[in-house]
Amino acid sequence: MPLEFSLAGIYLPAPLVLAVLSLPFYLLLDVVLARLGVYRRALHPSLLRIALFVVVYASAVLILL
Repeated sequence: MPLEFSLAGIYLPAPLVLAVLSLPFYLLLDVVLARLGVYRRALHPSLLRIALFVVVYASAVLILL
């Protein structure tokens, strides 16, 4: 995994770029799960949302490796 990305001459750390790139996928998955009613059945919906973002972010990191 590259340590940094250059965007118009500005170096950005790879974790920041991956977090920004994984955000739309997380939001799409969040909307789908909300419409399916998954969050109503969860014991702690906020914790489930955070865990969902961690899974999406970790998947992006593993794909880049």
